[in-house]
Amino acid sequence: QEIQIIAGATAVVIQADGTDLIQIGSQISTAGGTMTNVAAGDSVTLNFQASSTTWFGTSSVGNWTNA
Repeated sequence: QEIQIIAGATAVVIQADGTDLIQIGSQISTAGGTMTNVAAGDSVTLNFQASSTTWFGTSSVGNWTNA
């Protein structure tokens, strides 16, 4: 599975489901945690790896912070 997210004028919060993780670069969310963009125009493409239940950021622009 692949999704692409492009932030507009307001913050975008990406919520992982259940025990899934999100990893963008060295930033890794907690299980079921979130990633939030910092500025308008930030974008990320996420690919899901079922074996690790992790959404990996394969392409990103701007800064994303985890929680």
